[in-house]
Amino acid sequence: MKKLYTIVSILLLAATFTNAQSIFYEDFESGVPGQFTQEYIFGTTNWLGSTAGMTLGGSDPVFEGDSSAHMYGTNTEERTGLITPSLDMSASGYKLGFAHTQGNWAGDQNTLTIHYSGDDGTTWTLIDSIVDNVPNYIEVEYNLDDYVTTTATSKIRFTGYVTWGYAIGLDVVNVFLPAADDAELTNAVEPANGCGLGSETVAIEVFNNGLNTILSIDATYEVGIESESETFTVNIAAGETDTLYFSVPADLSVVGIYDFTSWIELTGDLDLT
Repeated sequence: MKKLYTIVSILLLAATFTNAQSIFYEDFESGVPGQFTQEYIFGTTNWLGSTAGMTLGGSDPVFEGDSSAHMYGTNTEERTGLITPSLDMSASGYKLGFAHTQGNWAGDQNTLTIHYSGDDGTTWTLIDSIVDNVPNYIEVEYNLDDYVTTTATSKIRFTGYVTWGYAIGLDVVNVFLPAADDAELTNAVEPANGCGLGSETVAIEVFNNGLNTILSIDATYEVGIESESETFTVNIAAGETDTLYFSVPADLSVVGIYDFTSWIELTGDLDLT
């Protein structure tokens, strides 16, 4: 008789971006351009909102919510920008995050470029030009200090460049200063679903979403009525990931279905959700 052990659900409780200091956020739920200003660079193709008329190939029309910004045109090589208002980024450490998609249509590929201005739009510096086929929404993040010296008169411009590809989709644009201490539990590495399990190693993956290096962190897991809490000595630099292995394994020797829950706690991290 086959012994079946199933981890029916894995619940991860961890800190997220809500702990960061956001100075600009736009999800286009109230329409396009939202807080942006639209600028025609070449041609008159508009960025549009909601999900109506989106030609995104197989991609979902939005990353989250009910609306996003998208640009699609049949007049090739047209370029239109979305520009943020002036933002005070005189402090260092700011990041730009967003979600986007731009599928290839039978060899034709649209492009999204990101520029930064430190003088309220008088001059622009290229941050990135995304020319790849992106058939489904992905999240993208840039550490602006890697590209420019930010100022108190900063603007960011997204430019859509259409050349017959599937529409460019843009959503959840966020300019933020990461929290000093912010840990994110991103994945339960072990245990996994399987048969013939017994005393199983428990491991979780932690991402340092803050500015400070994490040197010590508390982690807990629960499997059924079993619970284990441990303090881990680590060295996780900002933007890096580490895997934490609990010294006490989970007892999965009894045939059945298990719920696995894990969470982390970091001193100074104000968001424990």
